[in-house]
Amino acid sequence: MNAAAPAFLLRVEGINLDPLFSDTQHISVIRGASMALREAVADSHDWLRQRHPGQVQAVSTGASVGLFRVEGGETAARDSRDFIAGQLNRHPLYRHLTFAVDVQPLADFGLDREKTLAKLRFRQLRQPSVAVPPPNSDPAVQPCPLDGLRPATEQAAIHAEPGLYSASVAQRYRHGRGRKKDFYERETRTPLPGHVAQLTWDLGEIADGPGYRQLNGKLAYVYVDGNQFGQVVDAAARQTGGGKLDLNRRWDAYIQDRRRQFLQAFIEDAAARPGFLTADRRLRLEILLWGGDEFLLVVPAWLGFHALDRFYQAAADWSFPEPGGQRLSHAGGLVFCHHKTPVHRASQLARQLAERVKEQTGRQTDAFEYAVLESIDYPTEALDRFFRRLYLSLADTRQPLQPRQAMAAGKLPRLPKSQVYALARAALRGPAAFDAQFKRLGQVVDAALLRPALAELASLFGADSGPWPWVHLAQLWDYLAPTPE
Repeated sequence: MNAAAPAFLLRVEGINLDPLFSDTQHISVIRGASMALREAVADSHDWLRQRHPGQVQAVSTGASVGLFRVEGGETAARDSRDFIAGQLNRHPLYRHLTFAVDVQPLADFGLDREKTLAKLRFRQLRQPSVAVPPPNSDPAVQPCPLDGLRPATEQAAIHAEPGLYSASVAQRYRHGRGRKKDFYERETRTPLPGHVAQLTWDLGEIADGPGYRQLNGKLAYVYVDGNQFGQVVDAAARQTGGGKLDLNRRWDAYIQDRRRQFLQAFIEDAAARPGFLTADRRLRLEILLWGGDEFLLVVPAWLGFHALDRFYQAAADWSFPEPGGQRLSHAGGLVFCHHKTPVHRASQLARQLAERVKEQTGRQTDAFEYAVLESIDYPTEALDRFFRRLYLSLADTRQPLQPRQAMAAGKLPRLPKSQVYALARAALRGPAAFDAQFKRLGQVVDAALLRPALAELASLFGADSGPWPWVHLAQLWDYLAPTPE
């Protein structure tokens, strides 16, 4: 590729994702949309390479965003923009999603990248927030029974029996149902372990654990997002003095490779771990977001802490191997809930928890927050208000947790559960009530047992001797050490 030739940046991005993922709760439809967004970025890269052989570089590719450098002048830039937009709009699956595509002549990568993004956002403001289906004038056509928005004009066997659904739902369902295994194997670049027959198809199958009586029917949503990754790249660019574009390409390759290694190792570990496979050898796992610096996994509730621990262990030594690079850290959000909790709400809550971590830690350390939803009901208020409703005045002192292997080790402090709950309830009543209950604990538990129990508690939640370790332990008792019956 001739570096002196005129070039432009092309950005393609899936937009208006909230309407896309909240228009139905069917997991195969949601999965199909998530997979399609990532595949559309890869296909856009292929289409550009076919149109401009030897003149295309992928700068970065994420779950729904692709940034590409293409050689050519202004005419080539406009033509490429219109070509990619046309390909997406004509594609039998992608036309049911919403994308924006725009270009910018390339002179200064950092500045031109922001200009490209600004153009795309302006274009987004002028587009509908949903992919509008063809007009329907037949009064006999009913709304889609799943999305309730579009006309039900296409046959699909979504609930085991054929019926009429919108073309958008039908296409996303077929893709999510038929390509799930291919997606995992393409992302890991390796086949599923030989003893794994398939993957589970719905959230109920993931949560079906009759051997885990307290957690049967429950899920864990595990969301992880990188901290200040852009600043890591900028720091490396200042140290090297080289071109930011090439540095961003190396950064993207580094992150993609590390994430791929983690996913491959995680699937291999999951396939060998009791509780991750169904009786007919299907892997209990969903990936609702994958790519870039974030991901969202759904696993059985009894393996939520294990999944979180596996990632933080895998990422413990991640550091961008460039001058000025630094160790990479991540913020996590962990939501335990019933499998019938609306997917978009549980996913949104996991993201909000991770964002709260970033706000409270300054985006500089590995930490996570969690929420336990004890029923199918889910919080509709702001996260701070939700915490205040649960923890009363104690909410003001809540801090994110550090990931610790002890949380995934399945070892609880040897204390009566009733005393743990009594301490947690006392903590919500105030310091005096907590101190009195803690004194009571020393009277009913022998000191020879209490001392190691307090040490085990510290290994779970840190050395804090205040009320929060007891509140955490009470809320997470069933999730920290689930034991099959």
